[in-house]
Amino acid sequence: MSLRSLLFPLLLTLSLASCYKDKAPDVDNSQEEPLSSQTTEIQQMTSKIIYLEGLVYIGDEDQRKEALIGDEIFLGNRIEVTQGSYCEVQLGDLSILYLEAETIASLSRNMITPQGSQGSWTLEEGSVMAKVRKLTDKDAFDVQTQSTVCGVRGTEFLVYLKDNNVTVAVVEGSVALAPAGLELSGGDQEDEALKGVIQKIEGSLPLVEAGEEVTLSPQDLNDMEVILLEAQDLIDQGFQDSETSNDNLNRLENLSQNLQELSRNKEEGLTQIKETTH
Repeated sequence: MSLRSLLFPLLLTLSLASCYKDKAPDVDNSQEEPLSSQTTEIQQMTSKIIYLEGLVYIGDEDQRKEALIGDEIFLGNRIEVTQGSYCEVQLGDLSILYLEAETIASLSRNMITPQGSQGSWTLEEGSVMAKVRKLTDKDAFDVQTQSTVCGVRGTEFLVYLKDNNVTVAVVEGSVALAPAGLELSGGDQEDEALKGVIQKIEGSLPLVEAGEEVTLSPQDLNDMEVILLEAQDLIDQGFQDSETSNDNLNRLENLSQNLQELSRNKEEGLTQIKETTH
C-alpha cells in the first residue's frame, strides 16, 4: 500500500508516510547550472513533472491542459490532480512535491540567487508531501495555504487542508508554523534589546518536529495573528525615548509570553506519527 490514499482517515495516511522514503526518487542535484560567483542575476529554477498517474491538469483557471511527464511548471501555474490520480513535481535541486488526489497547488516562488535557492508552493485544497534537501542559511522553502505558512528546515513533511483546518505532519526535520502574510520587521535594528525580543517572539511560534503532527484551526491562527499584529504595531510606534522604549519592550515581552503559551498548548496536542515498515 502506498501513501496515495488520503481519502482514508488522516491517521492512516500519516502511518504510511514512511513509505515515501523508499519509493521517492532522490532530488537531482545536476538539474541546475551552478551560478558563477561573479553574477548577481536572479534566475528561475526549473520545475517539471517527473511522475504522474491518472488525469492531471496544469495551467491556470482560464486555460489548462492535460499534463504529461516532463512538462515544465512555470511560476504561477496551477496543478490540479483529479480524483484517483497522483503527481510528483521536482523543483530544481531544492525539493520534490508529491500531490495527492483531489489536490490543487500552484508554484509561487522558484528563484536562484548567488546566495541561495528559494521555493514556495501554495496549497489551495487537498494534500501535498514535500521532500526538501538540506538547506543553507540563505535557502528557503515553504508550503503556504490561505491562512498558514509552513517554513521548513530540510525535511520531509505533509500538509493537509480540510474544512479550513491545516494539518502538518513531519517525517524528518522540523517545520515552523505561522499565520500567512505576517513577518515582524522594522524598528531600530541597532537596538539589540529590540532585536532580541523580535527573535524571541518569532521563536515562540509552534514548531513541529520529526514524528509529530499538529492541526491548526482558524481560531488558532487568529489568536497567533492578533498577538503578532499587536507586536508589529508596538515596533512601528518606534522607540524615541527611554521611557517609551522600556514600556514597549516590556509589552513585547508580555506578548512573547502569551504567544509561547498558545504554542505550548498547541504543541501539547501533537500526535506522534505511527510509521509502518514495508
